Amino acid sequence: GSRDNLCEVVTGQCLCQSYIDGRACDKCERGMYNFPDCRQCVCNGHAETCEDSTGKCVDCQDFTTGQRCDLCIDGE
Repeated sequence: GSRDNLCEVVTGQCLCQSYIDGRACDKCERGMYNFPDCRQCVCNGHAETCEDSTGKCVDCQDFTTGQRCDLCIDGE
């Protein structure tokens, strides 16, 4: 996920490609999943993040649930 093989000498931070993060450019940016082909989480505005490998939304808010925070919680 790095742009080249040159990393910052002191911190070890590599220069990452778009949508990629981490000191060694080894994960997707927050709100993205599916490294190295990072894609935006689809949580319908009810969660900020999703699982890195599956895209399942984490901590759905506003009384929602489901893979994409697209279902109402029963009784709400």
